[in-house]
Amino acid sequence: MTERSATSPSPRSNSFIDAPPLKDDSHIRKHNVSPEPTTTSAPPKDSSASETDHSNSQSEVLKEGGSSSKASTPTALPPPAPPLPRPHTERSNDSEAEVSSTPLGLMWTFGLNQYVPAASLCDETSRVIAYTCSHTTVLYDFEANEQHILQGHRNVVTSVCVSIDKRWVVTADSGQDNVIIVWNSHNGVPVKTLFGTHDGVGACAVALSSDSKILASLSSAVPQSLALWDWSMEADTPLLLLDLGTDCSRQTFLLFNPKDQQQLLLNSENDVLFCFWDEEKIHTYRPKLTDLDFNRPVGRYGQSIFKPDSSAVLTATLLGNLVVWDAKSGQNAFCRQAAKLVSLQGKALTVLTTVGQYIVTGDSQGQVKFYDESLKLLSWYHELNAGPITGVSFSTSVQPPANTRGEKDDGFHVPEFVVTTTSAAVVIVKDNGTISTIRRESNVAALGLDAHPSRPHICTGTKSGLLRLWDYQSKTLVSERQLVDGASITCLAFDAAGQFIAVGFLDGAMCIVDSLTLEDEYASRFCYSKDAILRCVFSPKCDYLAAVDRDCCCTVFYYKKAADEGAWAYLGRQRSHYKPICDVIFGINPDSSFPRLLTLGEDRVLVEYDLSASSEDDLRLLHCDRLEQSAVPACMAWYPALTSEDFLLTANDQFKLKLFNSTTKMCRKTVLGPVYDSSLKRLLVLPPADKNSKQSKRYVAYATEEGVGLLKLPIDGNPHNSLSVIGHPGGLSALCCCHEGKYLFTAGASDATVYMWEIHYNVLEAASKLGGEGIIPFYDLLQGGRDGPLFAEMEDFFYYAQIKSQGVSTMHVHKAASSIPLQEVPAIVRALGFYPSEHEVTNLLTEVKYGQYVETGEYVQEVNLEHLIRLYVNHRPAASTSRDDLADALETLGGSTAVAREEFLRLLQTSGEHMTEIEIVDCLTKLLSGRHDDNDDEEGTTVDLSASFFEESLPESMTAEKLMTELLGFRY
Repeated sequence: MTERSATSPSPRSNSFIDAPPLKDDSHIRKHNVSPEPTTTSAPPKDSSASETDHSNSQSEVLKEGGSSSKASTPTALPPPAPPLPRPHTERSNDSEAEVSSTPLGLMWTFGLNQYVPAASLCDETSRVIAYTCSHTTVLYDFEANEQHILQGHRNVVTSVCVSIDKRWVVTADSGQDNVIIVWNSHNGVPVKTLFGTHDGVGACAVALSSDSKILASLSSAVPQSLALWDWSMEADTPLLLLDLGTDCSRQTFLLFNPKDQQQLLLNSENDVLFCFWDEEKIHTYRPKLTDLDFNRPVGRYGQSIFKPDSSAVLTATLLGNLVVWDAKSGQNAFCRQAAKLVSLQGKALTVLTTVGQYIVTGDSQGQVKFYDESLKLLSWYHELNAGPITGVSFSTSVQPPANTRGEKDDGFHVPEFVVTTTSAAVVIVKDNGTISTIRRESNVAALGLDAHPSRPHICTGTKSGLLRLWDYQSKTLVSERQLVDGASITCLAFDAAGQFIAVGFLDGAMCIVDSLTLEDEYASRFCYSKDAILRCVFSPKCDYLAAVDRDCCCTVFYYKKAADEGAWAYLGRQRSHYKPICDVIFGINPDSSFPRLLTLGEDRVLVEYDLSASSEDDLRLLHCDRLEQSAVPACMAWYPALTSEDFLLTANDQFKLKLFNSTTKMCRKTVLGPVYDSSLKRLLVLPPADKNSKQSKRYVAYATEEGVGLLKLPIDGNPHNSLSVIGHPGGLSALCCCHEGKYLFTAGASDATVYMWEIHYNVLEAASKLGGEGIIPFYDLLQGGRDGPLFAEMEDFFYYAQIKSQGVSTMHVHKAASSIPLQEVPAIVRALGFYPSEHEVTNLLTEVKYGQYVETGEYVQEVNLEHLIRLYVNHRPAASTSRDDLADALETLGGSTAVAREEFLRLLQTSGEHMTEIEIVDCLTKLLSGRHDDNDDEEGTTVDLSASFFEESLPESMTAEKLMTELLGFRY
């Protein structure tokens, strides 16, 4: 046996409990190791008679592990498609040669999922591996440093398997809208997609048979199910489906027998399931094994294999044992029992696989070992230096290395293989023993991300305290630094000059590092915050640095200039919000060149700080303005200079975008924002495509909970002016843009991945044009569109408002006009089912009234029908009011889900937008008078407004259900 390292092999020895005695090296086989023969391109031989006899004999002794059903029965397995050429040059991300159909094209991925092992696709002509990043799979040419990214999953990819001939790659995910996709690895084209597998829960493991025709999938939810698919057929239903039942623990591993595709095995941490399938059903057998059977601990199961040239099955455990499963003499080979427990080593066996006739293990110490069929140790690699192993994958190249030194051939040859570890490293061991690292990524999420203001660099900071500086043009690592104290990085930011990087930590500390070397600029950190730093930002002139923390405080530093050089110093700290701060930005005062600092909190308050009047340890506040009434703001940004006014753009949790005058804080515009998986969480105004042209179009990049998108300016509520793609299924933690405006970068909150997106502005422009111009796109936002009942009602109300404004009882002829008085708009939108508060009515009227004041100096006093439609669709709630909303409002109002009648009337007069007694009587009269026709006089014009009338009409205790049904007259 030989120990393999990066330098030269040297003989070693070892011994094992219960293992066969070691033989000397002269008995090692002297032939090259070949992989299993490829049978994909040849149809199976006709052996129906022997298979029938075998099935009949098996069925007499098989134990049923659960109920199975037959979805469809194939009459014969068809041969696969003829092989295609392997034009590896097709794996290219050349944007000039490809026409994108999305506004954001995924161009590069930084990171990988270490829990889904990388698969080697290497052969004589290809140097490619396949690994997963969040919801994508990457075909990575590690010699050319090129990526071909396979996109098609909605959720994080949970499993990847590769056919023996490396032609087919299968990926699967679990969750809503899950799919299983079969890809052609030669060109990255999906050839089969199975939607909503396993009743919509998705798969946690997939496997291909040795001839690549049958695909097995294992559901992710308990109770689990096992499905077999003939993916070459057009049917989207499985051949066979087996319910594993509730008595089985959650299975995580799935494997076909390479010698008999009708056999496969499953295993969890606690048990192993042997499966055999025929044309009717899937049969299962589950043997039992306890620590008492061999009088020693077995350990939790890891992975299993079918032992080469044997009927036995081996299962690795986390105690370093191998369980040998085999049938007893005279019993059916399918009904395997625990025959032996072999102790290979003292550390956990995390990987178990085969290559040719060799048995291969990977362990928690980062070692890869090779054994023969008698479990004799032949060779091992211990100098990978990459951490515990999660996967080992072999290439199809089997030629032994040339012996140029004239050394004696030890007879041990294996193809080069790829090793994946828990530290997110991928290492390749070539057939000559050379070890090299293909990728070494971070295995924890990057919460800090920013782009250099002038160089093609991005910096990432992770929870484990790892700082990395990448060149996104050459896709190479410029520098990295692991903080020795292990402080968790929560945010970072470049200054406008590109000289410094401010880094915030989970413990509230901050440091400033060099933007190239990542070394500290100062010996000690700034420790003024008591909780985690959420955001940090530099002023445009690099003279101030602000940071907001989880304690609702804002801390400001300033650059103290000295004679020879300056230094950053503490200015002050202010707890300016009583709820979490969601955003912080710097700006320039329009009346001077002094910077402005603003913070926006979930308390709906915008705070501006008086930096000019602040002194050391005395941070002053200038203004505190409440921006929202009921909605919770989420982010803000400076609106580009598209008009002569200076605006602040905000987004809230009700899917609304708003423009506020930066000086008066008056709401000047409200529009419907992008409506996707969640409301907007981040806003980023992109630099103009042509910085020298004032007429250049402007765009905003935004992030939702899981998506990233592009929005065309100016904002007007047109749904076709924004497009979004899935960014990170586990949530986004950061968003930034390069200084050229060509690329976006996003970091996942839980998937340890950073994506590089190429921005395609022309795609968004095309979508905007195809959506129509003027009022046409807004018709689609009305129920039924232009020909629907809502538009017809709106027209009726519009013309009735004209009659009302001219006098209903007038004897003069009513004149039809193209506009109505502005003061009629609130009544019309209420008649259409949108009930704005008085604050919302004020914003609506202000938006129209001052819409053209800066340009013309005149107020707008009338509204036409098109303008009315825009106002209605932009100001109404994005979602209708639900029963839960009413219950929450009542509980907020009265502190309970049931409020006494007297208290309810008192709260209406004293809380929120309080109503006068006359207004309450007027509203209740209109709501309740129709139910007391017996109180009307003969002409039906009077109603009893006595106290008894309201006591009889209003319930003694007001609940959400009574409020909706008895008072408002809606169905609950």
